[in-house]
Amino acid sequence: MYKAIAEGIAFTEYPIWFQIIAYYATGTHFLFFWFIPVIILIYLLSPLLIKLDKYEYFYYSLPLFFMLSVFVQREIYIGLHNPLNSLVHFIFFYILGMAASRYRDKLLFNIQKNWLLYTISFGLITYIDYNLYENLLGYLVYVSRYTLSCLFILFVLYRFDKQIGKTFHTLAAMSFGIYFLHGYVLSILWRIGQKFHLVIPPISANIGYYLLLSTIILIATCLVLWAIKKIFNTKSRMIVGY
Repeated sequence: MYKAIAEGIAFTEYPIWFQIIAYYATGTHFLFFWFIPVIILIYLLSPLLIKLDKYEYFYYSLPLFFMLSVFVQREIYIGLHNPLNSLVHFIFFYILGMAASRYRDKLLFNIQKNWLLYTISFGLITYIDYNLYENLLGYLVYVSRYTLSCLFILFVLYRFDKQIGKTFHTLAAMSFGIYFLHGYVLSILWRIGQKFHLVIPPISANIGYYLLLSTIILIATCLVLWAIKKIFNTKSRMIVGY
């Protein structure tokens, strides 16, 4: 099993019963399961991060962590994931969230005052990111895009809370379940689409198709979560996280 994980080999050569155990034990059957070992490492670091949060000068290190995120890329492939590598890559965003929480009022005031600049910068950096290949400049733009998107989304949620608050409250309650089930839903819908010739690979990548697919997967996953909650009631939280 270790060799399969280390070399990025799927467990397809093993018996079905072993594949089920191996995939759930390692999380290698879906790429998004990389999150589990990384967040465990962050939890282990939390006592240190809590202490550092007490020192205002700690957040002067954000540019350093930003550059670490640029130079140290995550290694996430099917059957292969380096949690330590991903920790170094994503720790910047976690500390950025800590800073946003600590200086929430000042940050929201600044973004609200310069919302047009943030919006244009976010749109421009997103456009540039989708037109760059993987190189150092591309990684720089990639990390910059996600940094701006975090701040931009924070402002949008704050600014339009009255209009979208209830909807996003429901999605927030379902978010854990959505995260862990959307891969299964996507896989099932993809198989159904191929069986009835509704999708024919390769699929051309474009914003319209991406938004449509994301909406369909989100709605389908929420319906599955709603059904599971109706069936299992309070026990559904232990099963699907909602």
